[in-house]
Amino acid sequence: MAVPSSGSISLLGICREKQNDDYTDTTAIQGGQGGNVVGGNGTVSLESCATSGSNHGPQVVMEATNTSSPSYPNGTTPHAMSEFYSYDHDYVARVGKYVYDTAVAKGVFACAQTVSSTQWYFPDASPAISDQVYTSATGSGTPSAGKYGYINLADFVGDGEDETDYHFEVNSSGVITSVTACP
Repeated sequence: MAVPSSGSISLLGICREKQNDDYTDTTAIQGGQGGNVVGGNGTVSLESCATSGSNHGPQVVMEATNTSSPSYPNGTTPHAMSEFYSYDHDYVARVGKYVYDTAVAKGVFACAQTVSSTQWYFPDASPAISDQVYTSATGSGTPSAGKYGYINLADFVGDGEDETDYHFEVNSSGVITSVTACP
C-alpha cells in the first residue's frame, strides 16, 4: 500500500514503504548493519528515505527510489515529508496497447482485426504468458476470459485502419495464458 495522498504521514511509514513496499507493514525495519532499528543498529531519517541510503553514519540503508511511481521525493535538500505523499515503492508503469476487445472462438480469428481507440494495459511493451492485463491505466478492471488481439505499438499509425498483429488469451483473472504473433 502506498503512502497516503493527504493527511499526516509518519517517517516510520515512509521507511516501511521503502523497505517493505507497504506503508502499513509491521515487519521490523532492518538497520544498516543488518540488525533491527529497534535493536539500535541504525536510525531512520528523512535523508535516508529521500536519498536511498547514507554515507553519513549509522542510518538505515534504503533501496533506490522508484522514479516510475507517479509521485516520488526529489532527493534534494531540504527534504520534506510532503515529498512522499502518494509515493508507491513497488509501482509498475503499465504500457497501453490498442486491442481488438471482442472475444473470439479461436485466437487466429483476432488477427488482422481493425482496432478502435480501446487500450488495455500490460506490464511492459512485450506481453508474455503470466502477465496481468488491465482495462484501465490505473490497474483497475480486468478483461473477461477470452481470446483477443492487439497491435504492436511500433506498427500503430492511428489512421483508423490499424490491424492486430498479435493474438492472446486471458483467463478469468485477466492473466495471459498464451500470446502469439499473427501469421
